[in-house]
Formats: sequence, structure tokens, C-alpha cells
Amino acid sequence: MNQTIYTGIIGLQANQQALNVTANNIAGVDTTGFKKNRAEFQSLFAKALIGANGPVNSTVGLGSEVATTPLMATTGSITNTGVNTDLAISGNGWFGVEGNNQVAYTRDGKFSFDANGNFVNTQGDFVLGTIAAGISQNGTINPNTTVSLGSVLDQAPISLPTQMSYPTTPTTVASFFGNLGTANIPQRVSATAIDSKGNKNSLQLTFTKSAKQPTSGLSWDINATLKSATNNDTISTGTGVVTFSQTGALISSTLKSLNNNGAPLAINLGSGYNGIVSNTSNSGNLNSSANGQVGGALTGYSVNNNAQIVASFSNSKQLPVAQIALFHFQNEQGLQNMGGSKYAASNNTGQPFFYTNSLGKSILGSKILTGSLESSNVSYSTSLTKLIVLQRSYDANSKSITVGDQLLKKALQM
Repeated sequence: MNQTIYTGIIGLQANQQALNVTANNIAGVDTTGFKKNRAEFQSLFAKALIGANGPVNSTVGLGSEVATTPLMATTGSITNTGVNTDLAISGNGWFGVEGNNQVAYTRDGKFSFDANGNFVNTQGDFVLGTIAAGISQNGTINPNTTVSLGSVLDQAPISLPTQMSYPTTPTTVASFFGNLGTANIPQRVSATAIDSKGNKNSLQLTFTKSAKQPTSGLSWDINATLKSATNNDTISTGTGVVTFSQTGALISSTLKSLNNNGAPLAINLGSGYNGIVSNTSNSGNLNSSANGQVGGALTGYSVNNNAQIVASFSNSKQLPVAQIALFHFQNEQGLQNMGGSKYAASNNTGQPFFYTNSLGKSILGSKILTGSLESSNVSYSTSLTKLIVLQRSYDANSKSITVGDQLLKKALQM
């Protein structure tokens, strides 16, 4: 009789804990990135029944208890939001966030940039990742900047400049190609040459058939003129002669480099049949290309499907400036809920790690979906049904206490 009461009390405690777990799951059904817990029961010690001829093949249990409440890390449904900085993880892995000097892990990818250029979640916690090394202290970015995920210990809050510039790269080479033909008709072709101040100067080449021709092949006189794009002033000029073979292949050119407002500008006419030629086939079709890039100011940040934060500039250039980290655990079920959809590592999870590729470089290990968020993995209908079952179990244990009490009274009356 005493055991009946004791078993009922233990059952009440176990079912109350399971009810709390289920109720907490239901409360988080609308929380982005929330992961449900599951109450797992285990039996308490049991004792063998002793018969007249020794132990019999039967036991009497001493009730049950909640052994553990592991995290269920199954993926929730993905919802499209259209907001570029909203991120969802397709696969396993966790975003890292830091607030109040404490690191937490979450599947809630509702991120944005604050007024200071910090990449944060809705609670103001910093998102962890690797920042590119090509950003200087004065806010200028290296055009050759790339970024890759470092080690787990290297991850830090992502904080980027609110003002940043893409530097001007002056034009050093202007290349020309096409067919001058063989007729005595002047040919003109132009190109844009960017100087160190970002001005788009105009370079024009004029080809005139030489008065004195070689005994074999053709020659053309070149007149090169570089003019300012702002006031059409002449910056520099140059002349030379180009010689072609009988079949039109370029043999030589005496045209020297021009002065592009203090920077040398080489004129590349090619060689052989690669570049400028002079024959009767498709004449008069001249084109050009030039290196160099005008500078630009930062217009904003976005996130691509590689979880890289990309800076966009007014000159239409884009460069990756940070890599968002994706942490993994040997045992995700051991993560401890810190409230909402934030979780902490524990002794049961092991230390966070990154996946690596065949070269040993850190990789994400899962696909990141931009403009999307992951919903809670709680099924409201399933959890409500479980809540009813647990409530009935709670009532049954309560009833066993009442029965045990009644039997004890009867025994005392006897």
C-alpha cells in the first residue's frame, strides 16, 4: 500500500515534468528556428517477487521517471520572406551569435545590419563569422579581396564599415583589334582610358596608309591622341608606324606608350593575326578594350547563397567581405535551451567544429537559403494530443495515490 502511494507520487512528478516539456514545445510553435524537446521515461529499480520455492519470474516496479529531455534537431519548414539577409539552413548546422560575452547557437536566421554596420539578430546579438583581410582602416577595399572560413576559434562578431570605397585602378593597357583593310582610307578607333583620379579620358587612334610602302606587305602611320573627358583638352599624343605582311599579319609597331595624367598607358596592337591586321577580308571593323576601373562608394551589403556577405559599390562592382560561420556538433541533442531559439553547447554536445574539404579547408557543410527562414519543428496537433495523453497519465497516477490511501485506511480500521 505504501508502495502504491510512492509509485503514484513518482509518476506525478514524471508526468508533470513531461507536461512542462510538451507545454514549452507548444509555446514555441510560432518561434522561428525553435527546436522541440522530447521527454524520455525510464523505469526505476524493480524487485523480484519471492515465492514459496524461491524467486519467481516476475518483478514489481517502483515507478518511472523522466530520464532525459533531448533536443529534436529535425528541420522545420522553410518560409520565403524575400528579405536578403534572412537566412535558413538546408541541412544540419547552427549559426553562432554572441551577446553579453556569451556564445549561443541558433537556427533563427532573422539577421540584419544595424546603424553601426554590425550584422546582428533580432535581439542585437552579433552573428559570428570571418571578415576579409582586404578592408583597410581608412575604409578602402582591395579589389582582389577574397574571404574564406577560418578555424572555429577564429570566428568573431561580423562588424563592417558603414562607409567604404572601391579604389580607382588606372588604365595601363589599351588593346585594339580588327582589320584595317588595304584601301587608302583612314581608319579610326577609340577607347576609354581611366586615370588615377578616376577620370574617363578618351583615347583615339587614327590609321593612315603610309605614303612610302615597303617592297613586301603594307605599312600604316598611326596618330594617337589622349584627351580629357571633362574639357576635351589634349593630355598626350604619339605617332608611329605599323607594318604588315603580304597576308595582313602584324609584323611591327613603333608607337610608344602615352602619358595618362602621370601613369604610362601602353598601346597593344597585338601580333601576327591576333590584334590589328591589314588584308582584304572584312575590312573596317575595328574594336578596342582597356583595363582599369573607376572607383565607387559603398551602396550596401547583401548575402549570397554561400553565406558570404557581399559589398556593392556605385561602380557596379561587388566583393565578398565576410563569411558567415556554420557550426556543427557531434551530438546536437545535447544542446541546452537558453530561451527562445538560442541554444548553448554542453558536455554532451562536444566542442563545435567545421566540416573540411579534401584540401583541409573549412566549409559550411550545408546549403544556406537567402531570403528564407526556418519555422519551428513543433507540430501543434501532435503536441496537443501528447498533452492530453500525459494529462490522462497524470490523472491515473493521482488516482493510484487515492486508492492507496483508501486501502491504508481500510487496513488501519481492520
